[in-house]
Amino acid sequence: MLSQDRTTCQYLVAGTSDSCHDVAVVDINELLPRARSPRDYLNLFTDPRVDQEVLRALAASPYSFVRKAVAEHQLADAQTLAALLPAEDLDRWDRCCLLATIG
Repeated sequence: MLSQDRTTCQYLVAGTSDSCHDVAVVDINELLPRARSPRDYLNLFTDPRVDQEVLRALAASPYSFVRKAVAEHQLADAQTLAALLPAEDLDRWDRCCLLATIG
């Protein structure tokens, strides 16, 4: 499991009121259960509140399948994809799969 400090980031979530200026700050740790499994990180991709900051935090995951899911996410921008590229910690197969997904 990852330590909480590796996945800490904050992002904005639209408020429930009619005002477009009402915004709540949500911590990624609030979206994940306290005891985390790799599956919990994959489940996070279906959360509608996921944005670039969350994707960048997930891009640092030691789990290759989570990083591949970041590369496949429709909101992943160039900066997020670039964060995936230092892939020396992955084995050859996972690195090639990640690069094929990005390319």
